[in-house]
Amino acid sequence: MFWWLRKPIAALLATLFALALGEFLVRKLHLAPQMQAIRLEDEHSPYIRSFNPVLRYELQPGFQARFTPQHGYLRTRENDFVPGAPATHSGFTTVNSHGLRDVERPTRRNAGVSRIVLLGDSVVELVNYVADEQTIARQLEDQFEGRSVEVINCGVAGYCTLAEVELLERLGLKFSPDQVVLLFVENDFWGFNLEHTLGGGIVERPALVESLFEHSHLFRQTALSLNLFHFGDELAPAEWHRHSIGDNNVVDGFRRLQQLSVEHNFDVLIAVWPSFTKDGIEDRHFLPGQDDLIVEHIAWAHGFPTTRLSSAFRNDWETLPQKPKPDWYYTNGDGMHPSPRGCQVAAAALHRVLTTADPGAVGIRFEDVDDDFASMVAQSLAIQEQSESMEERIEWVLRRQNRWVEAEHYSKRIQSGHKGDFVSAFQDKPDLLNEYHRTGLQFRESGQLYAALDVFQRALTVNPDHVDSLYHLGLTQVQLKRWQSARDSFVRVLQIAPSHAGALQQHQLVQQELNEQNNNVQ
Repeated sequence: MFWWLRKPIAALLATLFALALGEFLVRKLHLAPQMQAIRLEDEHSPYIRSFNPVLRYELQPGFQARFTPQHGYLRTRENDFVPGAPATHSGFTTVNSHGLRDVERPTRRNAGVSRIVLLGDSVVELVNYVADEQTIARQLEDQFEGRSVEVINCGVAGYCTLAEVELLERLGLKFSPDQVVLLFVENDFWGFNLEHTLGGGIVERPALVESLFEHSHLFRQTALSLNLFHFGDELAPAEWHRHSIGDNNVVDGFRRLQQLSVEHNFDVLIAVWPSFTKDGIEDRHFLPGQDDLIVEHIAWAHGFPTTRLSSAFRNDWETLPQKPKPDWYYTNGDGMHPSPRGCQVAAAALHRVLTTADPGAVGIRFEDVDDDFASMVAQSLAIQEQSESMEERIEWVLRRQNRWVEAEHYSKRIQSGHKGDFVSAFQDKPDLLNEYHRTGLQFRESGQLYAALDVFQRALTVNPDHVDSLYHLGLTQVQLKRWQSARDSFVRVLQIAPSHAGALQQHQLVQQELNEQNNNVQ
């Protein structure tokens, strides 16, 4: 038997070795894009769709979850949520009522308290990477004695620089900051907010394929390059979003940040996040032939001081006797997203920079430059997608993702002369809301419950308080036996319309079902 199987076995082993080698090389050369799964249609997701074209998605206000590093975040019932519990093998993620991964705090600050807004992407947000109390923002706040300084976490995974400034303008300025620190990461040059929807995403795929995309760099790079399983199609909605952002989001974002700093009287610091490898800690994207970074020249041209966090990490690493691999010691292994230790070092470094009178002693540089060359190089770094006309591409992608209500709505706007204006097509919210609700009812009546669930949820992104959509969402969840979600939907209906007879009756029935399940468990 072995004699006949020796060649197939040899071929199998050779194939596995080749795949393992390919995976190693793709990871080593950083060929695959860094990935933070943005799950918009999953009821367990901390993210929701945003109608702001620059943001594209936001954190869900009031989200609470327990996560384990191995299995991702898990939605928990309110009575299971235990703030401050040990996070050795798991952690807690909370989003406050403002839609920020931060503690609940009033917009008006107390007398004698200063405020810092920390802007950034997933390196600042860190949903599913570290527990609430371990983020850079929380550890930075703990550095200040007597709680004299509050640090507002304004990070959202995947955001580029312009989107970070947009979030500052929309939410961060409500807290009247004295200081804004923008944590700049190397992929912030990309001209869009990268979104990968997994586990309940807009394109249905086998669970194994989703898992491979999430965990294998080789498969991810191949799938995006060859559009396997339509992963490339999911990037196409970035066209309308990128159209809103423009082709040089860093320069445009810094220009807007400069305007806001003058209008609202706050200081700005640009802190550059390094890249971590198994051999060391390094900065990326130097100007050709210079020792300065591209982002530093752009910042200086707008009057912002800069600091590189790489020196703080190198100094800390030099004190370690056994010299662990930086990517596994300071990050979660991907070379970018910080571990609790990485957050601690970053917070200490930022505290030194913000409180030391001598800027040179902590590596702050502040130069007067007018550098068009840096702006040109930054623009060349932005990822550019080649496509047919934007109108055709958007409509095709919406239909491919079975978002035919939006596709039809967009098509009508194109025919009426609003070409390319994706945003205005969805600003007519009452009309779009009615189309969503009508379509959801049709899906539910025809037994297409998952399609109905999706459409009702989209209706609620237009108007979160739309009673009819909430009620029929609850009925659909009942049919799918999602009892906890159904109860939440009916509770929300009763909060808006306390005398809603249908919601009162359904809430009672769902509560009875949940009680029976709890009794069975006991």
